[in-house]
Amino acid sequence: MNPILEGFQLIRLTRTDSTNNFAAKLQEAGSVSGPAAILAEFQTAGRGQRGAQWESEAGANLTCSLLPGGTWPARASFALNMRAAVSICQAIEPFVHHARVQIKWPNDILINRQKVAGILVENQLAGDTVEQSIIGIGLNLNQLTFSAPGATSLGTFSGQRHCPKDVLHDILYHWNRWEDQLEELQRAFMQRLLGTDAAEPYEAAGERFQARIHAISPEGVLTLCEPKGDCREFGEKEVRWLGGQN
Repeated sequence: MNPILEGFQLIRLTRTDSTNNFAAKLQEAGSVSGPAAILAEFQTAGRGQRGAQWESEAGANLTCSLLPGGTWPARASFALNMRAAVSICQAIEPFVHHARVQIKWPNDILINRQKVAGILVENQLAGDTVEQSIIGIGLNLNQLTFSAPGATSLGTFSGQRHCPKDVLHDILYHWNRWEDQLEELQRAFMQRLLGTDAAEPYEAAGERFQARIHAISPEGVLTLCEPKGDCREFGEKEVRWLGGQN
C-alpha cells in the first residue's frame, strides 16, 4: 500500500528513465486511481520543454510527476501549468527571503534569474476536454555544480540541504489550496512572472524584439507589448525569451 501525501498516492522509485514516462504507463494500465505523485531518486532521461534533457545528479534533487486526476476544459489547460508553477514558488520562497523567485514564461522557475526548476505538462485531449494530465517537475535542491549555464539549486541560495519528499509535500500542500481559484491563481502567476514590469528580449519567427508581458490567458496565450505600444499575442511555443541561457 502506497502512503498518501496531501491526498496524493505516493509512488517512490529508485531509478527510472522519466517519471512522466512511468506515469503514462501507469495511466495506460489503469494502475492508479485518484491523484498520484511519482517520486524518483534518479532519472536517466528526464525531459524538459522543446525536447531538452533535464540534468540532475542522482539523489540530490526533486524529480517527480503528478497525476492530478479529474478532467478539465481544454481551453483552461494552461491553468495546470500555472498551478504547478505557483505552488513550486510558494514552496521554496520561505527558504530564500533574500532572493527573488520568479516564473519565466511559460514554465521555468528562477531564483535571481537563474533556473532552479522546470515543468513539463503533457495532456491527453478528447475533443474539448483534458481527460488525463501528467505534470513533470524537476527542482534542483542539493546539487551545487551544473554543466548548463544559468542553472542553480535551492541549496545554493538557502545554505541548507533539502529533503525531496518534504519539498514535494510543501508543493502538494499549496497545489491543493488553489482548487477552484482560477482568477486568484492567474493573479499569483502574473505577480511572479518575469517581464511584467519591464521589457525583456524575445524571439518569434526569427524576429528579435523587446517587449513587456501585458497579460496571459487560461489557455496560455501571451500578450506582449513593445515599448512603442504595439501589442501581439503568442501561443505557448511561438515565442522564446532571450534574457538568459536557461
